[in-house]
Order: sequence, then structure tokens, then C-alpha cells
Amino acid sequence: MKKIIIPEDVTKFGKYTFVGCNEDLTIYGKTGSYAETYAKENNIKFSSTGSISNPIEKRTIFSNHVSLSQTSYAYDKKAKKPTVTVKDGTVVLKEGTDYTFTYNNNINAGTAKVTIMGKGNYKGTVTKKFTITVKKGTSHKVGSYQYQVTGTSTVSVTGAKNNKVTKIKVPKTVKIGGKTFKVTAIASNAFQNNKKIVSVEIGDNVKAIGTAAFEVCTKLSKATLGKGVTEIGGNAFKNCKKLGNITIKSVKLKKVGKNALKGVKSTAKIKVPAKKLSAYKKLYKNKGQNKKVRFLK
Repeated sequence: MKKIIIPEDVTKFGKYTFVGCNEDLTIYGKTGSYAETYAKENNIKFSSTGSISNPIEKRTIFSNHVSLSQTSYAYDKKAKKPTVTVKDGTVVLKEGTDYTFTYNNNINAGTAKVTIMGKGNYKGTVTKKFTITVKKGTSHKVGSYQYQVTGTSTVSVTGAKNNKVTKIKVPKTVKIGGKTFKVTAIASNAFQNNKKIVSVEIGDNVKAIGTAAFEVCTKLSKATLGKGVTEIGGNAFKNCKKLGNITIKSVKLKKVGKNALKGVKSTAKIKVPAKKLSAYKKLYKNKGQNKKVRFLK
């Protein structure tokens, strides 16, 4: 038995009236009637009806009937699909029989949605939202490089995607999970011991070049540092023996670590902004470079 119509003047059922009935049983009756109360107390589906002879009035699914197993996820390139539960009172409704649902925008970072639509004895459409966030500290491969999230909208470059990259060009921004992040740092040891890199161009949003970031990149001959660089870590370009052409576009450089240029080409030329020539000569004093290394404007 799947359907039974109960008149509103029925006010009592025997204890075992519906024992053994089909689990898809629906009791039809008037809203607020004893039949509705009985159905809810015994986990039986109920549908109100305008008249006993025409049991077609559908129950409406409202937002408070729907819950999601999870409302927050970390972005990992995979689709997120929280479990959907729909209840009519204490009765758990059946997917496919009482409702259907679809997911939207559930891969990239941002606000994802689940749309639940009534079916069969139920009507109404409900939308539930959940968030997908690119978490701080997580690592992601984008293009030729590996990045680590350092803040709500910042990342650092932690290395190359593979050892085949010969020209490093660090971008100003990168998209991860559909969200744009500023590339503000090159991590310590990021490209250390890479024997294939021949040139480096650092984007204008990069503020810090980490310790030993390019140490022992023995084929590196040219490096261009963007307008945002404020700090160069110790050993940053140590033992880059072919490095003979360095351009510093930044006028904000405040710190250069120990041995940052030790072992670079003895005849290297460092081009700096004209107004910073004197200051940068002092800043780079005793950073390991040969005395023949020249600073130019």
C-alpha cells in the first residue's frame, strides 16, 4: 500500500494500524488533522489535500527542511558535493522520489550552490550555499611554477613545476581556483641548484627574494628584479658563476643578506635606478661580490 486517504473526523488509530506497510506509504488528509499528527509521530509521509476525493495538494519544501553535511571546503581542483538531507518534520524524504537536486559552481573558490526541487508529492525549490576557499599554506601548481598561499590574496613561488624550465619569469599575479593572487615573494631555496636556468625576470609585486633562492644556478647569466623588491636574502645568488647582468628596477630595496652575490661573475654589471646608485653601492657593500663588479645607472 502506497496511499491512504484519512477523513478529518478520524481521531484515533490502533497501535499497529500501519505496521508492515510499504515504506513509501503516504497518508493524505487535512492540514492540522489527527492524520497529520499521527503521520509525523510515526515517521510516515503525509500530504494535505483540499478534498478527500482529490488528494493532489502537494507539500512544499522550505529552506529549513534542507540541510547540507558540510558548508565549507578547501579548494583542491575537485568538485565538492555535500550530502543533501531533506526532512518533512521527522520524516526523511527520498531523493528521486520526493525531490531532486543539482550542484552549481562547486569546483573553484567562491560560493557554490545546491538547488533542491520538489518532486512527486512535494513542490518548491530551495537553494543552499556553501563556500570553497583557497586555504593559507596550501600548495598549487599553476603554469610552470609551484606556489604556496601565504595570505588571503598573496602567494610565494616555491619552485619550478619541473626541471626543464630554462627561463624563469615570475608573474605579478596568478589565478588559483578562479581567484587572483598577488605573487609577493620567492621562497627560500626555491630554485636552488637548478642547473638549467639561464635567465630570471621577477614581477613587480614580489617584495622578498628568499635565502638561497637561486644559489648555485650555474648557468644563470641574467637577472631582472622588479619594482617591488624590498629585500634580498642571504646567499640569494651565491655561486651563480655566469651571472654577469643584473638589473634592479626597485627604488624600495632596504636589505641585502650576507653573501647574496658571492661567486657571481667577477665582471658583473649591476644596473640600478639613477637616484639610488650611491645608496645601493653602500647597501651591497661586502655582500660577497668581486671588487670588479660595477654598479651602473
